[in-house]
Amino acid sequence: MSSLTLTYLDDLSRVRIEATDLPAGIAIVERSTDQIRWTTVRGGTAVPVVNGAFKLDDYEFADSVENFYRVRPPADAPTADLRSIAVDTATDDGFDNQSVTPPAGVQPGDVIVALQMQQGGSAADMTLPSDFGGGDTWHPLISGGFCKLWWKVQGDTLPPFYIFRKSTDGACVVAVAAISGGREDLAPVAASAFSGLLPTLNPVETPSVDPTGPHDFELRMPTGQVQAPTPATGNSDFLDQAGYTKSADAATPIVTSGSTDGYMLGAVYTRHLASAGQSGQQAFAFDLEAGDTDGLFNARGFTVAVGSVTDVVLTASITVALDGLWLKSLTRPFLNRKVALTDFSEVERASRNGVFPVVGRSYPVAVTDLRMSRQQTITIMTDNLGDARDFDVILSSGDPMFLHAPATCGVDTMYVVIGDTTEGRRSTRGMRRYFDLPLTEVAAPDPSIVGSTVTWQGVLNAYATWRDVIAANATWAQLMDRIGDPTDVIVP
Repeated sequence: MSSLTLTYLDDLSRVRIEATDLPAGIAIVERSTDQIRWTTVRGGTAVPVVNGAFKLDDYEFADSVENFYRVRPPADAPTADLRSIAVDTATDDGFDNQSVTPPAGVQPGDVIVALQMQQGGSAADMTLPSDFGGGDTWHPLISGGFCKLWWKVQGDTLPPFYIFRKSTDGACVVAVAAISGGREDLAPVAASAFSGLLPTLNPVETPSVDPTGPHDFELRMPTGQVQAPTPATGNSDFLDQAGYTKSADAATPIVTSGSTDGYMLGAVYTRHLASAGQSGQQAFAFDLEAGDTDGLFNARGFTVAVGSVTDVVLTASITVALDGLWLKSLTRPFLNRKVALTDFSEVERASRNGVFPVVGRSYPVAVTDLRMSRQQTITIMTDNLGDARDFDVILSSGDPMFLHAPATCGVDTMYVVIGDTTEGRRSTRGMRRYFDLPLTEVAAPDPSIVGSTVTWQGVLNAYATWRDVIAANATWAQLMDRIGDPTDVIVP
């Protein structure tokens, strides 16, 4: 099951983003505070998925508000269209497995979508399906109510059938579709599936709601029934939701929905709209017939919109409250430090206007432009000479920095370049040092500019030989998780 996990790490003030059980390929990672405007996380433009997983750190999260993260494939991923569909039904209860034959024409690399619905039990009963080694594992796309929507990428070996688990109470219906990239010539497909558990439940016409596009297919299945004995007192409001009538043969009276005459049966259908992220919405479809418990039911239902893998999105959220001001290097995050702010100046914005007197005119002519960015000087204190030396090394990098301020701080969060700095003391023998940092606000670097917590110089400084590197780090990932030393930026 694909998952997205968020964890705040206080060592460098970062949100660790970890995704597992993903399909092979490239992922895009984005962040938002309102789920309307999304910003690509630094390094999240094209994250390679290795062995179904990736890990990424975000240093630029918003403080003290909920940060929403989402993982999605690139927008230019191949378009997928439905090729064919196979439908299988089961009417017996219990824990028996249900097999579904793969659709005709499935090829390696095709995306397989399976919509699984049931009449009883719970969604938890429908566990991860298996297909005897048929490529990538199944991933859940939508889960709720009486429905689960699965997808997978077909491997080189096509299994003889896919295995799904039935519900513990009631029938289970599965529709499986194969989709292939770039096939715009294929029409949408539809299927009606009926368990037979409702009285003589028979489809009497083709589905009345057609799929809306080449990425859609329909599965219609009743998930319950309503019986209204004569007279149907108290049930008329419920039955009125049907809104139409059913004509039987000439020997059978016509019964209007909501009527209190006769014996009426109603099938409750479950609606799932995957593309909108909705599931478990109940909709009602009725065909009514008086005096007959074997009522004839119409095959009416709703569309299940299934997009390609480009629509598969993982989401999660986290709220982080900073407990101090952080100065962060976007290219060398191992330099990130929580700093003690002791003073800050007024904020200035220099103008870029010009005023030019004109001969023979009383008023000069103004040439104007946008003002410059904010400029401000902050004062940072270190407690001892060791901390002062480390902080001086951090400043020596000359990198653009990210001033990450908590909501209660007197300065704003912004990207800055630090001008000419001064280091001083407030008392003759004092060990504390005070750094005046003149800041100029700058544009955020492109998200493709990504730093690392360790450099090759840091590896050379930490280990004498490659044997020592291998002994201390079982994998390259473990080596890359090391946090370098500020002195690693010094170039002799």
